[in-house]
Amino acid sequence: MLRSAAGNAAQVQLPVRHLLSKELQVYFDKIVSLVESPEEAAAQLSSPGAAVAAPSKVAFKASNDAEQHKQQEDQQRQQERQRQQGQELLKAALASLSSDPGLHPLAPYFTAFMANGVMQHIGDLPRLLRLLALARVLLLNPAIHMEHYLQQLMPAVMTCLLTKSLGVCCCRQRRACCVPLCLRTAST
Repeated sequence: MLRSAAGNAAQVQLPVRHLLSKELQVYFDKIVSLVESPEEAAAQLSSPGAAVAAPSKVAFKASNDAEQHKQQEDQQRQQERQRQQGQELLKAALASLSSDPGLHPLAPYFTAFMANGVMQHIGDLPRLLRLLALARVLLLNPAIHMEHYLQQLMPAVMTCLLTKSLGVCCCRQRRACCVPLCLRTAST
């Protein structure tokens, strides 16, 4: 007990710790991995024992240019498939978040993840769009009472709305723009 200046005894309460079930912890980890990088999460789900194959910058050891070209095309197709699978998984996860009634204990964790993600990755537009989609589906879920967490959520959302530069889109590397895809994912 602490004594105040007037000599009265004051009790100090420690913060309450949330205990999550193992299932909720796994669910949270899966959603976080999908929001952080849908392509890597899809690759891990398709081959759980294998590491994610990054594009190799080492010259191919093919005997001629035709084989090199074929290998590069195959690698690009594989990366595109992983990107599409990752987007489909993310869309399914966000749909689950928007309607599942048992996720209220995860609300403070998702809110903290979203707020930290916006501050750490302010230059990564696709990731910011996925984080905003996460915030949107949490707010749409009628079973999750997000009004308790708005003081943590609003600065991150306002940062995304008001900042001068959110980074560049990854469209320069791909044929199609990722922003409409992320916005479609966010609107479901």
